[in-house]
Amino acid sequence: VLNGVNLLPRVQGVAGAAPSADRAVVAQYHSNLGSTGAFMVRKHQWKYVRFATTNFEIFEAFAPRLFDVENDPNELHDVAAAHADVLADLEATLKAELATGANRASAGGDPEEVDRAAMRLNRDVYAKFFLDAINAAAAARRLERCAANPPSRREDPEFEAPCVVYDPSRRAAGENDVRSLLEAVYQGFDDADMAKVDAWYAAGP
Repeated sequence: VLNGVNLLPRVQGVAGAAPSADRAVVAQYHSNLGSTGAFMVRKHQWKYVRFATTNFEIFEAFAPRLFDVENDPNELHDVAAAHADVLADLEATLKAELATGANRASAGGDPEEVDRAAMRLNRDVYAKFFLDAINAAAAARRLERCAANPPSRREDPEFEAPCVVYDPSRRAAGENDVRSLLEAVYQGFDDADMAKVDAWYAAGP
């Protein structure tokens, strides 16, 4: 269930259907392409970007950022230090939105709790689709078929390759399918990386 506003009356020209001037757009991003969870609020001329910081010590220095996108459309100048009142307002807007909806992960809309919930979900997905030997083998077969008939790539710097070249001959006897898949997807994946994955999974949610 996604929260939102029905824009159809606005498109149809219904009188009084214009969205509120105080309406905010809220987004969140959790992915292997990001080092930590990120949240965004767009309201008036402001764009507020906030990062999850409590999961790992390295992220504690990730301060919120604020951009005046009307006067700085390329977001080159962080003006957070000069607008503490705007930061507080947009943080409250973010928490209020995260606390609503059937799929909310935090009763109080705490972004840190939401990020931890996303990490737990990522761990569950890892367990279901990678640690299970049958699913790992099926994934390997899908990669092999995809590599044999790869779809064309889009010109998009953030596009994740739909498949990777997967060479079953690289799998030594008894080698973990998960390790083989990670090596195929992430260039340079080695013993140290595998140890980090194992430690992360062993630590639990």
